[in-house]
Amino acid sequence: MNNSTLVLGLFLFFSMTNIYSQSTNEDLSNIFKDAYLSAENQNYDQAIEKYSNYINLSSFEDSVAIAFYNRGHSYFAISNFQNAYDDFDTTIAILSNLDSLKKIPRLTALAFNYRGLCCENLGMLDEASIDFFIAQLSDTTLFEPVFNGAMNCEAREVYDTAIDEYYRAIYLNLKYSNDIDALLHMLYRAAMLSRKLENYDNAIQDFEMYLSIDSTNVDVINKLGNTYASMKNEEKALSCYLKAIEYNPNFQDAVFNTGVAYLKLGDNSKSIEYIRKAIKLNDKNSDYYKTLGVAMLISNEQDGSVYDFCYQFEKTCDFGDCEYLNQYCF
Repeated sequence: MNNSTLVLGLFLFFSMTNIYSQSTNEDLSNIFKDAYLSAENQNYDQAIEKYSNYINLSSFEDSVAIAFYNRGHSYFAISNFQNAYDDFDTTIAILSNLDSLKKIPRLTALAFNYRGLCCENLGMLDEASIDFFIAQLSDTTLFEPVFNGAMNCEAREVYDTAIDEYYRAIYLNLKYSNDIDALLHMLYRAAMLSRKLENYDNAIQDFEMYLSIDSTNVDVINKLGNTYASMKNEEKALSCYLKAIEYNPNFQDAVFNTGVAYLKLGDNSKSIEYIRKAIKLNDKNSDYYKTLGVAMLISNEQDGSVYDFCYQFEKTCDFGDCEYLNQYCF
């Protein structure tokens, strides 16, 4: 999700309005427009130079605040987080001194939001959390600071709060923004955290909502299957894995998980078939050989098959795990 590009585009309107309403200096207006276009074209060094020129020449505080804000985005885009922080900080300071008629609450909120992102990149997680909170107070319709606050809580391992904040950000996004990419990302993060906390029903709900929007994401389908597997619902898990393989037959995680699901359901031949397919896709994964050896061993014991499970355990031992080889083959 590229918040930086989104906000630059959003604030072109505010930027141009301030320039044209307060200045008849065509050259000054063109400097700002050129800076904006340079940033849009990802010529960030050039954008920084032009925004700096505008800042030095303009005497209008509101449009200068916007120039600092946009220049901060250019610094942010090239990972110069300290200079970006300074520009967002300056934006906030200028806006706080404007009279009430000239204040732009959304710009204030976004400046706090992005200063918070700079704090995170500078290793100041607590300061970032405060900025995200102030951003939410400045504009209660924005989902971005709520989303970033959720990410901040997740980074600080405050997982229950993070999930609540993801849900709040999802609500704000649906009500005011309808940013589908952001919505999907938030649903994914909320689902993954619910899985981590073993709140499997909530995870399933979020994964399924994700798939109602993007039904072909094989990673999400596979993780939905993993969630069902964690609940010991192997039938539904298998259904998810097979669906993922329909969309991408070479998605090795789903292929291997299909083999594991068949093994748990007692279908040894199908299990061996799919785990062999997984090994063809990735012959460097010791778990694949180990699980194949187990499936072969069980099949030999239950069905009278004559699979060479010791060969699979030897392959596993080549990766440093010799437990099953020593237990079953010597």
